[in-house]
Amino acid sequence: MKVDFNPILNCCRAHFDWKKPQTKAIALVCIALVGAALLVIKRAFFSKDTSSVPGGSSSIMSTSSTSSVPGGSSSIMSTSATSPTNSRSFLAACLQALNERIENFQTSYQILCNQSNCGILSGGADVNPEAFARHCQKAMKVRDDRIHQHRYGNVLSFDATNVYREDPSKYYPANYLTQIAKGNIIASQGPANGHSFDFLQMLIDVNCKFLIVVANDLDGRKYTPYLDQIFEKDGSMIQVVVAYELERGEKEDDPTAPYIVQRQLTLAKESAPVSLENEDVERHTLMQHQLVNWPDTESVDSKILYDFVVKVISEYDLFCGDGETLVTHCSAGVGCTGVFAYIFGVIWEFQNRFDEGDFAHPLTQELLDDFFLSMRRPETGRWPMMVQTADQYKCALEVIRMYVQSRA
Repeated sequence: MKVDFNPILNCCRAHFDWKKPQTKAIALVCIALVGAALLVIKRAFFSKDTSSVPGGSSSIMSTSSTSSVPGGSSSIMSTSATSPTNSRSFLAACLQALNERIENFQTSYQILCNQSNCGILSGGADVNPEAFARHCQKAMKVRDDRIHQHRYGNVLSFDATNVYREDPSKYYPANYLTQIAKGNIIASQGPANGHSFDFLQMLIDVNCKFLIVVANDLDGRKYTPYLDQIFEKDGSMIQVVVAYELERGEKEDDPTAPYIVQRQLTLAKESAPVSLENEDVERHTLMQHQLVNWPDTESVDSKILYDFVVKVISEYDLFCGDGETLVTHCSAGVGCTGVFAYIFGVIWEFQNRFDEGDFAHPLTQELLDDFFLSMRRPETGRWPMMVQTADQYKCALEVIRMYVQSRA
């Protein structure tokens, strides 16, 4: 079929003077409008991304597969059918991975423990001491003269990541978590009786500028026995001076409720006796944040822990620069310490990807598992008991989810 455009052209010639600039301008505007209309039509009807979730973000479709792990257990692995391309789909994918892990936290925790060679009793809440004893004999080669520096006989620390791995003449149960925050995070045992000097010396040696304490009491100072004290060893003395102390929380309304204490500490070291008036005294200043009333081996209210973690993250870059570290401890340095380190590591990675616009790589279940297991591996972690219970694991995931939701 042949279309005759001559009548239309004749009509245009009769009514428009094409020699006038105004006519040409009108023609250009019409062409632009037609082009814009065609582009809208193309995007509406020919877009490759046809799936959506409530709120307008892209839906991430997951497929599951199983892989064998030590002990015959299976690990649930999720893979994305499509990669997120914007912040909404990125956040949706992150939340999906977290929701699935939280929904099945008991099973997930037991599988992770099996993968890290932890013997778990039925229910997934208690650690089998005999299994840990066998693991210690197989995996650890701790010298006899170092055993006494550990608070608990079944909680030692890996040699490969020990803070003094390059100086065998020194030792303290503290380890670099090499896959968390570029390896600037150290998980440490709280100072046991008689070893506060070694703990404080470790803080100086690793250039700690941010000390995070996730322990139970403040008044008894079971886990912070070094505050406002002087310790001596081999002719040297270290004095701990609390420059200031701030409290924030519900301490007066509920004495058992967790609350946050913030301190600035100065560690003064010199040959005995220490005198702060001496200009030659070695001084090391650091900030300390403590979450008080978090019982050992137990979880804590997710909202309170979330507030604590957000505060730490917001001040991390302020206090920790190049060559400076964050040290975190509780009692043994594995339970509450592991929870905090896990949360910090995952949020650190999430925040970097979000800020850099790396939306094609959201948090996945595999990534969540890898951060967890990294704290339990001899070459990257502290001890195969990091995050001691399934409830602690669930609490950590809930805090991470709250942080991701805050960015939506």
